[in-house]
Amino acid sequence: MDELIGSNRVVQKYLANHAEPESLDLPVSKHYEHAIVIPAFRESWPALRAVWAAQPRDALIILVINTPPLEDSPTIRFARELRRHCRKLDSIHGVELRNDGNHDLLTVDRYSPGQRIAANQGVGLARKIGADIALALMARGQINTPRISLTDGDVELPTGYLDRYPGLQDAALIYPFLHICEPLTRVACLLYEIRLYYYAAGLRWAGSPYGFTTVGSTIAVNPLHYARVRGVPRRNAGEDFYLLNKLAKVGRIRCPAGPTIRVQGRLSDRVPIGTGPGLRSILSLDDPLAGYGFYNPRIFPQLARFQTWLHALWDDQDAPPPPGTGAFCSTHRVLDTIGKRRQQIRTRRVFDQFIRDWFDGFRTLKFVHALRGQYEDVSVSAIQEAPFVSPSGDLQKMRDQLASRCIDP
Repeated sequence: MDELIGSNRVVQKYLANHAEPESLDLPVSKHYEHAIVIPAFRESWPALRAVWAAQPRDALIILVINTPPLEDSPTIRFARELRRHCRKLDSIHGVELRNDGNHDLLTVDRYSPGQRIAANQGVGLARKIGADIALALMARGQINTPRISLTDGDVELPTGYLDRYPGLQDAALIYPFLHICEPLTRVACLLYEIRLYYYAAGLRWAGSPYGFTTVGSTIAVNPLHYARVRGVPRRNAGEDFYLLNKLAKVGRIRCPAGPTIRVQGRLSDRVPIGTGPGLRSILSLDDPLAGYGFYNPRIFPQLARFQTWLHALWDDQDAPPPPGTGAFCSTHRVLDTIGKRRQQIRTRRVFDQFIRDWFDGFRTLKFVHALRGQYEDVSVSAIQEAPFVSPSGDLQKMRDQLASRCIDP
């Protein structure tokens, strides 16, 4: 492990040129088996401690306690509460090593005046700081297992979370998830989960290599691949989507059957997108079953045809795009872009990889949104017309079958 990570040139270059400064000098002398990275913003100590309660004691919990430039009393109160409950072991430049009685916690101060995170970098930078610290400790041989586990303060990590897939050979691992909601919000939780799994399952059915969910609390990353893509994007929202989008271009994204991560269905407004805002949006509707919109099922066959056409341009550069996709091709200069690269590429294998990288998860999402002008959104009952959805009058059964379609065979 030490030689693999510590001597890797990509890792060395990343840590020297792109890692956050908190990873350069750390108050850690012990060795650990695992690392779990958690950004902490407006959390409570009892709820947060439940995140890692079921994990082995040889896991180092890296907490990046962060807040935007404006005063944030809840996060400051949380930091004080944590200090009261955790014994201090050592500290360097705002990074403290503490112990909660079972686990060692490495806490990073990004909440004090002068240390706060810019509003447009938010959770993305917080995750990056924690992941960079984990990578640095792996490079020094102080964390043995080569995986960076990313999660959030609103989950309960299950038994076996770290042990079942200890060393990642793939670029990343995405665990299945289940939101735990109050009875009054159960329907909203089911609709929200159905939407997430429906989109990923639709992409998978259409043959897209980007058919996976992108929930930040469910991701584990291979450290070598993490360094290759230069870490977590510094974004206040969507950092999980863009991280996985990059990782999918350098390795496989694996989606195992379990164990399942339990996520609290909180009505939080801490981030602009995600579970909290999603649930609030659904609950604001007079009739969520009729009014909450899903991508039209007809979009996914169009996506399948479009991807087939893109790869077929290797053999026939004059092949016309599938009906209904011309506007997207014109807006995004698809034929010009691919035509120029086609002249520079000598083999079919390289061309197919170019298409895979160019028509990535971000452009796929743009394609889907472009087709919404032709195919309007539908209610949850209408998604049963999709070729990858089995008819069911029960929301729970629909959610479960879509979730199963997002699992690797």
